[in-house]
Amino acid sequence: MERKAYPLVMRCLLRLGVVVLLLSPPLLSYAQAPAQVSMEELEDRDFVQNLFQDKKYQFALEEAQNYMRKNPKGFFVDEMRFVLAQVYSQQGEDKKAQAEYARIIQDYPESAYLEDAYYFLALLKIREGEIADGEAYLAQLKERFPFSKRL
Repeated sequence: MERKAYPLVMRCLLRLGVVVLLLSPPLLSYAQAPAQVSMEELEDRDFVQNLFQDKKYQFALEEAQNYMRKNPKGFFVDEMRFVLAQVYSQQGEDKKAQAEYARIIQDYPESAYLEDAYYFLALLKIREGEIADGEAYLAQLKERFPFSKRL
């Protein structure tokens, strides 16, 4: 019974238009970054974060894409994908957002953004009427992150 009540609550929130945009605070300071990360890469990442936090979503989207073009195997690619997903969701481009969240789940299983990717992908699936898929992502979230703040 509890399992069915939870998606109902989420559906109600989605119907009310509640959109949660979250970009975690910086995970690394300059001193904590791995040695192989260049100062330029760190600065680019910080620039994208600042644009997003200042709600300059289109600029954040463009700069995140630029980062990924310049650093296809960069240290912060998962974070840039998360930014893309959040901006796409903000702009109402749910299919693009879903694709980015799914890519984080598939390609970055150790990402700090994995928990949120599962959660937001589940919400988008439910909003699209794909209830079974949304519940499956919530089940995976619960399995991978049993103490998640999202549950």
